[in-house]
Amino acid sequence: MDTIKLIKWLGVYLLIFLTAINLYFFVHQQKENSNLSKLKEQKISLQNKNMKMKEEVNLFSPTSREKHYQAMIEDAKLFVHSAYIQQKEGYSERRMAAKNIMTNELWKRFFPANTTYQDQIQTSISNEQYYVQELKPNQNQVDVMVTFTHQLKVVATGNVDKANLIVVVSFQKVGEKWIATNIKDVSD
Repeated sequence: MDTIKLIKWLGVYLLIFLTAINLYFFVHQQKENSNLSKLKEQKISLQNKNMKMKEEVNLFSPTSREKHYQAMIEDAKLFVHSAYIQQKEGYSERRMAAKNIMTNELWKRFFPANTTYQDQIQTSISNEQYYVQELKPNQNQVDVMVTFTHQLKVVATGNVDKANLIVVVSFQKVGEKWIATNIKDVSD
């Protein structure tokens, strides 16, 4: 009978011991799970940061940035040529091309009619220089300063007036395109 009591007590002690060990491992596992979930959150956060940084590097690497600046200069050039070159020949083509690169307000300002009635005057530009504002990632607005010589020729007399102009053209990003939203003359 003493052996049965001894076996019962050993069983109880063994059960208590195993329960304590099980409880210890349960608490330890909960701490590990908590640390693991924190590490997973950190990993996701770091992956997101890496993706954003890769996008910035791709967008603003020297070659991408140069392409971006060249595209801005081409858009500014198209705008300036559309706005400051006035000749009867090619008016409707310039008018349609300009509609894609400027706001309706600017388009109506520079191209108020379907045809031009300026038979007596021709204008042209030369000595163009373009200066693009520094671009930053996710920038939605940029200014381009343009300096050029504007020539106005009276067809009947052949007289030519020249003026050196400096203008700042403001562009706004609409989707993937840059649209001219404002133009401002700058005095010397």
